[in-house]
Amino acid sequence: MALCSENALARCGDSPGIAGDPDKDRVRCGTQGRIAVVVTMHNGFAQALLEAPPCRYVVLDPDHVDMYGGRGCVEGGRVYLAASCMVCRQASEWSMIGMVAEMNDAQLLSAQRQVGIAERPLLRTNDDWRTALATTAAMKRRRR
Repeated sequence: MALCSENALARCGDSPGIAGDPDKDRVRCGTQGRIAVVVTMHNGFAQALLEAPPCRYVVLDPDHVDMYGGRGCVEGGRVYLAASCMVCRQASEWSMIGMVAEMNDAQLLSAQRQVGIAERPLLRTNDDWRTALATTAAMKRRRR
């Protein structure tokens, strides 16, 4: 991902994302002073990710994927996450692409909460994310 300028780093949480729409896309600088996270939010039924992920999503709760569906996958040092809410006041779709090794604690915690993965431990590696996605999906399937 791109480098953050000193100015962008200082106001990274408020800077517009790739599409230039500050209300829908947000970039977040990470621990190395580069853009580590891109978050996209859409209302309605639009696909939030700017492009399809290069990996196959693990659906975290297959029984409720249409109501509030968290899903994610990991490829090439990046975590691709998405969540939808069809029972919210307005149907919405959220997605995030993050450079796992450069995400800070707050970014990791926010990502884990958004898709319904336990808050602790923080998932700091690609393998941590893969394991948590698979474990969370398996636990929810067993609850059926």
